[in-house]
Amino acid sequence: NIDYYIVEPQKSKTIKKSYTDNFLK
Repeated sequence: NIDYYIVEPQKSKTIKKSYTDNFLK
């Protein structure tokens, strides 16, 4: 996943948000 963040820095924000949302649910 780290490589993906480096390749798609903008999408990483969406991924982190989704991860946080799932964690809070």
